[in-house]
Amino acid sequence: MRFCDFLSLDLGTLPEYHLIIMYNRKKYVLTFLDIGSHVAITAFFAWLFYKHTLGWLWPCLAVLGGILIDLDHFLDYFMYYGAKFDIRDFVCNRFLASGKIYLVFHAWELIFILLGLSFFVSWIFPLAISMAAHILFDQLTNHPGEPFFYFLAYRWYHKFDLKKISMRRYLLFKEKNI
Repeated sequence: MRFCDFLSLDLGTLPEYHLIIMYNRKKYVLTFLDIGSHVAITAFFAWLFYKHTLGWLWPCLAVLGGILIDLDHFLDYFMYYGAKFDIRDFVCNRFLASGKIYLVFHAWELIFILLGLSFFVSWIFPLAISMAAHILFDQLTNHPGEPFFYFLAYRWYHKFDLKKISMRRYLLFKEKNI
């Protein structure tokens, strides 16, 4: 079966154990597509900054901001699992079983602070822009009906409780908790 085929299967017709396998495969593909999208968006901004500056500092900072922002997912993972690492648990977001979601780098407040600082320290600008592009993409694709999800103050106010921050994500995780 080609991977495109299992994305469009009617899962209601499959036995339970096939659903588990199909969900994990679909999650791997979606994770790969998400990472690929972030790389493509970041590469575009890195190219723009290179064309503008003809140097490598700004494009490298764009890559740092657009890709390494996702390191906060590892923080969430290790806060739940401790020092052990299992790629399947990570890709399938099983660390959400903690009921908490921190994502400390995925924060509009951080972007606003960096943009403000970029008026005084210009090389911060590409970092802030690529981080903003990353968060905007995540907002539009992962949380379209949850406009406050990527505000750290909102998550903090709700004590990082996934159920209060994103009922949709909470229910999806509980339904697919395999």
